[in-house]
Amino acid sequence: MHSKVSPWRSLKSRITVLMLVVFALGIWSLSFFINRSLQTDMVRLLGAQQFSVVTTVANEVNNNLAERLQALEAVAKQMDADLLGRPASLQTLLEQRPLLQLLFNGGVWVAGLDGTAIADVPISANRLGVNYMERDFIAVPLMEGKAVIGRPLMGKQLKAPVFAMTVPIRDAQGQVIGAMVGVTNLGKPNFLDALTQGTYGKLGGYVLVAPQHQLIVTASDASRIMQQIPAPGANKMFDRFMQGDEDHGLAISSKGVEQIVAAKSVPVAGWFLALSVPTAEALAPLRIQQQRLLWATLALTLLTGALTWLVLRRQLAPVVETAQAMAALADSTHIPQPLPSTHPDEIGLLVAGFNRILQTWTQRQAELQASEQQYRSLLENLSAGVVVHRPDTSISLSNPMASSLLGLTQDQMLGKTAPDPDWCFLRDDATLMPLDEYPVNLVLASGSPLQNYVLGVRHPRRSEPTWLIGNAFPMRDAQGKLSQVIVTFTDITQRKQAEAALRESEVRFRTMFELTPDAIVLHRENKLIFVNPAAVAMFGATSENDMIGRSISDFIHPDDLTIVLARIQSGLDVGKAVPAGESRYVKIDGTTFHAEAQSQVIVLEGVPTFLSTLRDITERKQAQAKLKLAAGVFTHALEGIMITAADATIIDVNDAFTRITGYSREDAIGQNPRILSSGRHDSHFYAGLWGALLESGHWSGEVWNRRKDGVVFVEMLTISSVRDTQGHTHQYVALFSDITASKEHQSQLEHIAHFDALTNLPNRVLLADRLQQAMSQATRRQQQLAVAYLDLDGFKTINDRHGHEAGDQVLITLAHRMKEALREGDTMARLGGDEFVAVLIDLEDTSASLPLLQRLLAAAALPVQLGDLSLQVSASLGVTFYPQAQDIDADQLLRQADQAMYQAKVAGKNRYCVFDAAQDSSIRDHHESLERIRQALARREFVLHY
Repeated sequence: MHSKVSPWRSLKSRITVLMLVVFALGIWSLSFFINRSLQTDMVRLLGAQQFSVVTTVANEVNNNLAERLQALEAVAKQMDADLLGRPASLQTLLEQRPLLQLLFNGGVWVAGLDGTAIADVPISANRLGVNYMERDFIAVPLMEGKAVIGRPLMGKQLKAPVFAMTVPIRDAQGQVIGAMVGVTNLGKPNFLDALTQGTYGKLGGYVLVAPQHQLIVTASDASRIMQQIPAPGANKMFDRFMQGDEDHGLAISSKGVEQIVAAKSVPVAGWFLALSVPTAEALAPLRIQQQRLLWATLALTLLTGALTWLVLRRQLAPVVETAQAMAALADSTHIPQPLPSTHPDEIGLLVAGFNRILQTWTQRQAELQASEQQYRSLLENLSAGVVVHRPDTSISLSNPMASSLLGLTQDQMLGKTAPDPDWCFLRDDATLMPLDEYPVNLVLASGSPLQNYVLGVRHPRRSEPTWLIGNAFPMRDAQGKLSQVIVTFTDITQRKQAEAALRESEVRFRTMFELTPDAIVLHRENKLIFVNPAAVAMFGATSENDMIGRSISDFIHPDDLTIVLARIQSGLDVGKAVPAGESRYVKIDGTTFHAEAQSQVIVLEGVPTFLSTLRDITERKQAQAKLKLAAGVFTHALEGIMITAADATIIDVNDAFTRITGYSREDAIGQNPRILSSGRHDSHFYAGLWGALLESGHWSGEVWNRRKDGVVFVEMLTISSVRDTQGHTHQYVALFSDITASKEHQSQLEHIAHFDALTNLPNRVLLADRLQQAMSQATRRQQQLAVAYLDLDGFKTINDRHGHEAGDQVLITLAHRMKEALREGDTMARLGGDEFVAVLIDLEDTSASLPLLQRLLAAAALPVQLGDLSLQVSASLGVTFYPQAQDIDADQLLRQADQAMYQAKVAGKNRYCVFDAAQDSSIRDHHESLERIRQALARREFVLHY
């Protein structure tokens, strides 16, 4: 033993290191916490500022996009079908809109309904005649009627990165007839240059992203225009922006650069604008302060370690001197002598303790020699085998019982190791035990005792193994080193054989009880004494303890209790099997279920016991009830029901199907539902129907079909798919009802609401709608329309002399004649009585209406023959025109025409008068002057009276 201690293992070194570690952990943890807090606060502050900046820029981009869409829509509203049919005029219209070319640096062009460009500004773009139907910015407005901002892509003719903004062009009825497209060329100066030319700091910049197209629209780094966005997972913050989040925070870019990123959406295009700046630039001032703090912390740590070392070196000097003296005594070969004690402190206590240990050791040495003799005598006469193994597993000692149990003499056993050719060990399951599982090896490896282990010993000269139960204990020397292993064991061969036989029998019966799917219960004197796992599951218990000991009556439905108990008693009386029966039972939670029971009386421990086997038939009962209910619904339902296979072959129909369609069950089965097709629906309709069925599993709507006799009818149809547990469609079920009568009634109501009941001309409601449409059309086409207000002269005389029936016939005849006198697009309406209004459209000027007005007067003046009577009237007609110098609505037009009609009556009837706006204004001024005079006189009269 060395008296010198290594400086690195000395107590003062370890205490110094420990103190230094504790101090360093505290000061460095505080430094790290301060650094992280400062960085977090700085990132949050910079992120908020950055989010404010990107919000301002994103709103500006959004407003620019919205303004351009509004500009396109304003021009598109000036176009109609007639203008689209005249490409030259359409080209002129575009060229007269220089603002559009300022808004769209890539030009503006118009596409027809087939997606082909028919007008283009500038003409040098060479887009005329090119079909763009495959592009989303054309297909969506033309097919869905929506304004869109298209996917950024390479222009067909410009050969540069572009994106298009498109609005639909509609006719007077609101139908899409074309599309107007504005193109922004990203390769030339454009309104997004504020982004591409802008930076944020030295290395920060913007990126405008179209997430729906997975593309970068533009960026401060021009090389990223039209690039695909990074794959999901490359930048988690960017992935959140792609999902619609508006936020700011730290992110790692796809190039591995840590950045502060903020993003704001551009709603009008579904894009978002992101602003990023590397943290290395944003947090540079903070990094400098952090480095200064780290250097200060390091200097303070080194100073603390030096001071601790000096203090400990001075305080521990006496302890070092005492330890060196004790080490010298331990290395001497003579009998140890007590150490002198000169220190009245902890060191003195240490020396006194060592001297007491020497005294105790001398006394125990004598006691050990006496006990060794007693131990040997006991070992020789012990009824259990004892074997002592050295650390190399060789046997150093064994008693006579061990030699007897293992079949060897004591001399043969001494020196043997495990394994040995003379014997081998077996596991508890009779398989060969590997070397690392030998009890001695386990104790040597773990240093812990091994108790009550079972093993078999197979000797080459024996036919059957000897089974032993033993314990192995480690023994250690004075230095605590494992020096030997003591093994004790007794013979349990007979017990082992009995256990094996019992276990085999138990396994057979327990396997039968536990694996059977039927519930098995044993009950005696109305108390449960055994249940198998199937019974526990059937009655909803958590374990067999929830059921054993309870009354069997607790698990029988009260309504069936008397019958079941009588069946049990009958079995006990006769002592044999009870016929199977179906009854209701109750689970732990009170749920009722049906079960089929078979019972047998057996005798256990001399006591009659009832063994019952239960099989749950609840699902079978429910299935039978559902089948009965479904059959009743299918047969008696008022709606027609048709069931088809997955290939649409009809496999069954109900009586209502026959009553509605005329096809009998025999006619329909095996046919395809196409036998009912009326031909009114095209292939697109049926493609949509099947698409909905395949996607959602059901479809509902109105369908026109044909009965067996050829009569077409309309039905409300609902189709549902029947799928199995794997989601595969096996059948389709269609329910329908005949709604032809309700559809006809609805059509009649709509006609009555918009047409005059006597003349079948449009009434006041329909007239107002058509007049409003005609005014809008005249504005778009830059044409005129005329409103003619017509009143029959002398009609009241016919009513008074010949009756209202004759008057009605005259009105019907004249209404038909006047309608025939007009053109196809004109409208003739009856307001009531003998008043009519005609709306004349598509007039190049006011003079174009004069022939039509003459024809109306002539048609009204023709005699009407009613039997022997020849009745004749004339008409007074007032007409006004639209548009006028001032804004005017439909009601004002009718009042103007009505006023002109009265002027025609005053002028002698059977003529027309045109509304004079100047004269009407003069009359209104005159009336207003008279009204002011009247009011002044009234005030003067009031003053006089006062």
